[in-house]
Amino acid sequence: MYRTFVIARHTAVEAMAQPIYLLVLAIGAALMCLFGLLPFFTLGVDTKMFLDVGRDFVLLLVLLAT
Repeated sequence: MYRTFVIARHTAVEAMAQPIYLLVLAIGAALMCLFGLLPFFTLGVDTKMFLDVGRDFVLLLVLLAT
């Protein structure tokens, strides 16, 4: 278990050292703020729609980063 944690930590540090990481993080934060301001005409389930769109967008950014 300890070895797995060490490998995961080093992998995360190496990924965060890449220049694309900051770019993807900034784009993701900006678009999540934008999604919070935009109305979703969903008849009362805005929170669920916001979570779904946010989750989908995070998955897309992770795909682009890898």
